[in-house]
Amino acid sequence: MLTLFDYPASPNSRKVRIVLAEKGLSFTRQLIDISKGEQRAPEFLALNPQGKVPALIHHPQPAASPVVVYDSTIINEYLEDAFPTPPLFPPSPALRAQARLLEDWADNLLIEPIGVLFAQYVFTAESRRSSARIEDARLRCVELLRRLHELLADSRPYLLGDDYSIADAALTPHLAYAEQFGVPVPELLPRVGEWYVRLKNRPSFLA
Repeated sequence: MLTLFDYPASPNSRKVRIVLAEKGLSFTRQLIDISKGEQRAPEFLALNPQGKVPALIHHPQPAASPVVVYDSTIINEYLEDAFPTPPLFPPSPALRAQARLLEDWADNLLIEPIGVLFAQYVFTAESRRSSARIEDARLRCVELLRRLHELLADSRPYLLGDDYSIADAALTPHLAYAEQFGVPVPELLPRVGEWYVRLKNRPSFLA
């Protein structure tokens, strides 16, 4: 049995839900409302001392001790190890490293302007939003996403080639928010726009 502690709008939570869907795993969701500070509640901190969503509890067998995992990247690697079919990591060490590098890039660099847009549109009243900060974050997103535009230059359908991978799953929430918050990806980065359409058409995204 799998229980995911998450917040629906969290990019990192969405990343894990996409992987769960790609692997066809059923799970129970436990809402942690970060807008109310529930991630700092003692009972949640007992699961994740970092006080961040998501966190996962896995009961591999009824009598076995539960496995508690947190941090979206580590959760997804755990899911790959525990449920290897279908595989989401490429078979070669070089491509597996590339997948991890892309995920790390998304988590540490792309998340910054996406986070600004998220804060402006989700947690800031419309009358108090900063048009300058929003425009700057949109431009920063475009500059960062040029890396993916170059990566997709050989007409590959997915970031690492013909097969969907953990790298595509990790980037999907960021692209979803970029589209939602008005980043002109299709106009300025058409290859990224076409790749994102493929991601949106996958059952895991629709779920």
